[in-house]
Amino acid sequence: MNKEHKMNCNKCGQEFDMRDLSQVFAHEPCGGEWVDYAKLEKINKTAQEIGSPILHVISKGEVSLN
Repeated sequence: MNKEHKMNCNKCGQEFDMRDLSQVFAHEPCGGEWVDYAKLEKINKTAQEIGSPILHVISKGEVSLN
């Protein structure tokens, strides 16, 4: 993973790939505990209209980017 695509969670310190929305969303409620990425439901299909602050995610519905 390129350095520009990784980030460490502020709560647990675990590194995650910012291009993988399932990893990003898993760290929102992590509560300081490491996340097992192998057990995550993968978010494979996303769509975003250019200029729209809404991201459409299959398993989550509409997610506001603001």
